Amino acid sequence: MQGSAYRLPRTVTPSRYDLELRLDPAATAFSGVVDIAITVHEAVVEIALNAKGLVVERAEISSSAGAWSGAVVGLVIDEAAERLTVTLGSALAAGDYTLRLVFGGSFGDHLAGLYRSRYRDGAGVEQFLISTHSEATDAR
Repeated sequence: MQGSAYRLPRTVTPSRYDLELRLDPAATAFSGVVDIAITVHEAVVEIALNAKGLVVERAEISSSAGAWSGAVVGLVIDEAAERLTVTLGSALAAGDYTLRLVFGGSFGDHLAGLYRSRYRDGAGVEQFLISTHSEATDAR
C-alpha cells in the first residue's frame, strides 16, 4: 500500500461518518458500527483507515448505484502504524460508496481514545463515566 508512514493514501477519502456506539460505564468494553461515506478516486483493492485499539469484526461496502458486488476478503490491524487495512476481493472502481465497519474495543487506561473515569457521587459511592478528548490523534 502506498502512502507515508503518517498519512493515509489519498486514493480513498471520507466525507461523512455516521457512528453508533454501545457504551456501558460499568463494563470494560464497548462496541459499535460506523458507516463511512467514501469517495474512491481511482480503482483500489485496499482501503486504509486510522484505527487504534479496535477489533473490527466485519466490513461491508455498498453503493447506491450498485456499482460493485465484490466482497471484503481481509481485515488487518497494524498496531504499530495504528492502521486498519480492508482488502477487497476485486477492484473497487472510482465512485461514491459506504464502508460499514462493525467493531469493538476496550476502554483505555490512559487519557486517549475512549476511557473510563471514576468519581464518588454525593453518597460516596464509586461511579464510572466514559470520556474522550475526541482529538484527531486520539479518535482513531
